[in-house]
Amino acid sequence: MTASIKVSAAIKMDTSKYKGLYLQEVAEHLSGIETGLLALEKNQSDTSTVDDLFRHYHSVKGMSASMGYEPIKRFAHAQEDLLDRIRSKCVNPSIAITGILLECLDGLKTLVSKVSDDKPLDLDIEPFIAKIGAAVASAEPQTRPSDVTRAQPAKPQTP
Repeated sequence: MTASIKVSAAIKMDTSKYKGLYLQEVAEHLSGIETGLLALEKNQSDTSTVDDLFRHYHSVKGMSASMGYEPIKRFAHAQEDLLDRIRSKCVNPSIAITGILLECLDGLKTLVSKVSDDKPLDLDIEPFIAKIGAAVASAEPQTRPSDVTRAQPAKPQTP
């Protein structure tokens, strides 16, 4: 005989006692994102900065999901996806991309401020997400050194 355990999907954890810690940690990650984006603006080829940014967005996404802040989680996830595309060389980290991420950072800060003030998370993130999508769609992939080598025509041999 096997026993089955039914777990209710309606279980909701009281996250209010973790809100202060959430706000403190998210503030640190947002600061790291701002620093990283400013550094990326100066040096688009810095892969360690891109990796650091990815980790910051990933942390904000995870913490927000744990706290039930769905709009923040979704917004951070969209930005994390963009950083992942940059990491995988599908998108070139241009000044335009960095500018969009800086705009999105302002939106993230607004949402976190609403959490702090116990206000509804009613910022419309769709225009930001649309900008990210448009930037990805129009972005040129990064050129790898091996691509440049392959793209060059072979020199004709002289007899």
